[in-house]
Amino acid sequence: MFKSILGLLFFLVFTSFSVVTEELDRPSQQPVQVLLLNSFNQDMPWQQSVESGLRQILDSQAIPFNLFIENLDVGRFDEAEQLALFKYYLLNKYADKKVDVVVTQDAAAAILLRQLPQFHRSVPRVYVEPGAGFKLLAGERGLVLNTTVNYQKASNSAIKLMQPDKVLVIADTNNSISLEAHNALVKVLQLQNSKIQIETLSNLPVQQLVERLETAQRNSIALYTPIFRQVDGIPQTPYQTAIRLAEKSNVPIFTYWYPLMGSGVVGGYLLSGELVGQQTALAIIRHVQGQPFVNVEQSSLSAFHYDWRQLTKFGIDFGRLPENSILEYYKPSFYEQYKSIIFVVFAAFVVLISLLVFVVSLNTRRLNLLNELESERQLLESRVLIRTQDLEKAKNEAENSAKAKSEFLANMSHEIRTPMGGVIGLTNLLKQTPLSDKQRQYLDKIGYSADQLLVVINDILDFSKIESGNIELEAHPFSINTVTDYLTATFDTVAQEKGIDFVVSLDSKLHPDLVGDIVRINQVLINLCSNALKFTHQGQVRVRIYPLEGNVDAPTENYPIVFSVSDTGIGIENDKLNSLFDAFTQADTSTTRKFGGTGLGLSISKRLCQLMQGDIQVDSELGGAQLSPLSCI
Repeated sequence: MFKSILGLLFFLVFTSFSVVTEELDRPSQQPVQVLLLNSFNQDMPWQQSVESGLRQILDSQAIPFNLFIENLDVGRFDEAEQLALFKYYLLNKYADKKVDVVVTQDAAAAILLRQLPQFHRSVPRVYVEPGAGFKLLAGERGLVLNTTVNYQKASNSAIKLMQPDKVLVIADTNNSISLEAHNALVKVLQLQNSKIQIETLSNLPVQQLVERLETAQRNSIALYTPIFRQVDGIPQTPYQTAIRLAEKSNVPIFTYWYPLMGSGVVGGYLLSGELVGQQTALAIIRHVQGQPFVNVEQSSLSAFHYDWRQLTKFGIDFGRLPENSILEYYKPSFYEQYKSIIFVVFAAFVVLISLLVFVVSLNTRRLNLLNELESERQLLESRVLIRTQDLEKAKNEAENSAKAKSEFLANMSHEIRTPMGGVIGLTNLLKQTPLSDKQRQYLDKIGYSADQLLVVINDILDFSKIESGNIELEAHPFSINTVTDYLTATFDTVAQEKGIDFVVSLDSKLHPDLVGDIVRINQVLINLCSNALKFTHQGQVRVRIYPLEGNVDAPTENYPIVFSVSDTGIGIENDKLNSLFDAFTQADTSTTRKFGGTGLGLSISKRLCQLMQGDIQVDSELGGAQLSPLSCI
């Protein structure tokens, strides 16, 4: 099984690779062998950047490229000895090796290849930075990519930016690479204003260069070209040397090559080794595709780059930088880095302060109202006390027993129901005044919300009375027809508006004259019918009233009556029935959001039935429900 899956994966990979290569119309599927002869070693920043750009393009191609790299290392060893050694080395190592393209980097490698005319002479050759005046031989296929450092533009931009009195030139003359840079730079500086003093620091040890830069005048600049040194017997790359010089330098150091960025140099108009490598790779790809070599536009390989840290260190004005300059190693300020977070925190702080002020204001008003109410209550009590001194002794027990009830009614009635009554009354009065449609709509919403809140308050008050045992049932004669008429008058219109039937049926076996608390009976039935109508969207809601057992032709002391409310509504799941009569509970959490309610109605109804020596039960399935209060009257 595993072998089958592995074989399928290899087949898919091979098929995908074939499709891509066919679309690119490659002439061969064999890997292209590219030999890169590097004048220096693999640790040189410039060589690393050129190689990086070369690999980026070659590795992105569908056809494979094999890159072989040989480093002459003429920076750390004698150039003539290295060239002689590598002649023998290359001829023997690559005698039987297939090579499709040979690339040289810098002058030493180009000179070596010219000294080996028989070394894969039929293979095209790409000479990268071989030096000024280097040209292809007659009949030689290839490209000379002589990346030119624009010393004039780079030096002039540095001098214009800093306006120095003195320029220190750090350059060497002991190898072909350094000598070329030295001669080109000196030639450019000789054309500068004669008021600027030019000092060339050539072939000096690292320590002397460090001391010279450390003691240089503040109104000076240093121009740095690649130099090769040893420190404690360890060869140093130009990048490593630049780090040592920049650590102690009293003046800004400008350079001409992008790979030296990050070493402590300020920057300048820099030649990018990565772009050079990319152009070299594109030339190789064009050759593999059968296209001719084309020259590279030199201006596309350089740009203005500056190290933000060094600009800040030497106080260089960013506004004086050349147009389209690129800032490297930029470190944003704390505000720039966390600007969005600071804004959010500030906005949140403002909101919290505003809420705090609002809450404090409301609390102050509440305390003032409470103080006024307390003052009125105390004033009233004092008046009552004065007027009832003669009856004080006889009424002490009554006042003590009524104290808890008085406090409850005072707090709840004055603080909640009375203000709500005022809100409802003022809303109704305001509706009678001339109003726009939008204002009347707002008032309707206020009135509806106030009525709903008053219902909630009444439910909570009833529940509190039942919980505390303060509710008292009355026993007065009443007619059962009064109950049926009340239900019909209350819900018939509501049912018609919803398009459903509301039916109240009275069993003929039941005697119409009863004794009990008709207010509480109506309260329970109103609650049950309201719930039935609320959750029924089609069909009917039916109320049946009948005796539990036998015929009742005349009123007796006590007998049970069944009030049954059934509907064709949405129904209740079986697992929700046990908690249906719990306080503050509804069968579905979405019910509150959709239909409203406190979840107290059924709980209050059950308690009232129990107080009337009865009970309440429910039978339901999804699609219909039936609630049956059983009351003994």
